[in-house]
Amino acid sequence: MSQVVQDPREAGREAAQRGAWKEAFDLLKDADKDGGLAAEDLQVLSEAAMWTGRLTDAIEASERAFAAYVEEGNTQRAAMAALQLAVEYRNKLQLSVSAGWHQRAARLLEDEPETSVHGYLELQRALIANGRGDFDEALEHIGQALEIATRHHDRDLLAQATLREGVVRVHNGEVDAGLALIDEVSASAVAGELNPLSTAIIYCNTIDACRDLADYSRAAQWTETTTRWCERQAIAGFPGMCRVDRAEIMRLRGAWADADRELEQATKELQDFNPRVAGQAFYEIGEIRLRMGELEAAEETFTRARDLGRDPEPGLSLLRLAQGKVDTAARSIKRALEEESLARLDRARLLPAQVEIALAAGDVRTARVAAEEIDTITGDYTISEMRTPALEASAQMTWGAVRLAEQDPDEAVTCLRRAIKLWQEVDHPYETARTRVLLAAAYRAKGDEDGALSELSTAQSAFERLGARLDAERASQRITKRVTKTFVFTDIVDSTKFSELLKDRWERVVLKVHDDTIKRIVSERGGEVVKSTGDGFFLAFSDPNTAVEAATAIQKQLDEQAFPAEVRIGVHSAEAQDAGGDYQGEGINIAARIGELAEGGQILASCDSVTGIPLVCSSPSEAQLKGFADPIKITSIDWR
Repeated sequence: MSQVVQDPREAGREAAQRGAWKEAFDLLKDADKDGGLAAEDLQVLSEAAMWTGRLTDAIEASERAFAAYVEEGNTQRAAMAALQLAVEYRNKLQLSVSAGWHQRAARLLEDEPETSVHGYLELQRALIANGRGDFDEALEHIGQALEIATRHHDRDLLAQATLREGVVRVHNGEVDAGLALIDEVSASAVAGELNPLSTAIIYCNTIDACRDLADYSRAAQWTETTTRWCERQAIAGFPGMCRVDRAEIMRLRGAWADADRELEQATKELQDFNPRVAGQAFYEIGEIRLRMGELEAAEETFTRARDLGRDPEPGLSLLRLAQGKVDTAARSIKRALEEESLARLDRARLLPAQVEIALAAGDVRTARVAAEEIDTITGDYTISEMRTPALEASAQMTWGAVRLAEQDPDEAVTCLRRAIKLWQEVDHPYETARTRVLLAAAYRAKGDEDGALSELSTAQSAFERLGARLDAERASQRITKRVTKTFVFTDIVDSTKFSELLKDRWERVVLKVHDDTIKRIVSERGGEVVKSTGDGFFLAFSDPNTAVEAATAIQKQLDEQAFPAEVRIGVHSAEAQDAGGDYQGEGINIAARIGELAEGGQILASCDSVTGIPLVCSSPSEAQLKGFADPIKITSIDWR
């Protein structure tokens, strides 16, 4: 008795109905050998291709389905196919083609009676408006989609529109209201009430919203839920996207080797299915390489991320900083932050890098402005009136670094200890260790060497466990190297007033004369320009005699050049920690405070620093320095 062979077209439809996507794809592809599939079968073939990670095949089948629907006169189905093609081409980073399909769908629906398809068009319009940062317009389109979904009893459209409203409200700062909507619709996805496409969209956007808020605990839970769903559905493409989400959380939690393996697999799964997310995978690999100190490999993967449409920031700017290219790093992060379409939560991911780079360049003013913006964003995006721990940890860490640069170690310690507690709460070991290094510097500035050594030792051990080679080496250097130097702080008096008065000429001409004069004098005497403080410099010299000579020469030459403002200078000799191009310790704070006591055109020095140097000095006097219990004897040097 002969066996009945099922028609591959019918078998493919049946396989698709039970979610056997690979089987459905193979059967329908076989049935399509002569190119004879009808429009509806082509749409099923496209769906099977998408779920098995074959985006090129999915697009080809959708384009053929679109043409077939148009030929049949089925405008509604043709418009829905066009909307799906707009999404698929956007995933392939062909944005002009995507926009073309979107417009084609809109034109097809212009004179058609309203159906659910009009609601999906409104959702795409909302997505475009949200990408521009126009939240009001986005909510208007979403509202129309919700009304259409209600009128036509379309559960999937209602769920997707509710999700989009939640995401937009989160981006607009209405975090609690937005998360409530996202949680509501996510529950319907978990319950299996929606079709696979709606479920995947909801899962992915829920994870993205949690990650945007730096709510990594919630993001991790949803990532695992999504992964299990993908495995049950035998879906190939979305697991790659889930791998990227999961790997980012692994990286933050210090499991770099595991994250790296996940990301390598994700890049293979996503190169064709979704190049945009593949770019995110390469970016994450670059972050791991950077943290491990593999700078060439980091550069390569950041480049690949950029080629796939993922802006490689802040990683690329931090790479330039690690390479010692401070000015390049500053320009790079500044360009990234000047992007007009950048959402505020995206800015919150870039601003800590700007703080770190600006402080490395001695630009405390820029660092403070960035820290203030981070703090504002963190305060605006709260969950149940509570700041998200990871965002708050980042804000406290940046404030600690800025306070330290501003010679306020007491406030720095308060901020940094709070940051460490929060980083530990969210299980971010690398950020915890980096904050400990800053805390050690703050303890040193307060004269607490035991506290500094304890923090550095703990940080070094953490870096070694993680495999952060360069960070471990730097921590080791800070533990061991002590030097005795004479430190000098210069500052332009009333610089803000002169800046407002002289406008562009201030930075372009006057400040350049000031900077060039001081740098030349320091270089001629073998000193170090440790950093610029915006309107002055932090300098270091091997001995007090050279330091005083340099300070005197600075005042004389600026006076001879008829420099329009007055400069004040403080001098103090002390032991300090050599932090590889920077110095830390109580003595540096003393030098800075002495400089703050000086008047315009004056050089003040601690008496102990200039003992034995033949100088014309004022009678010693006792001065009470801010932040120090005991007074110090100072003298004024008559450089004239």
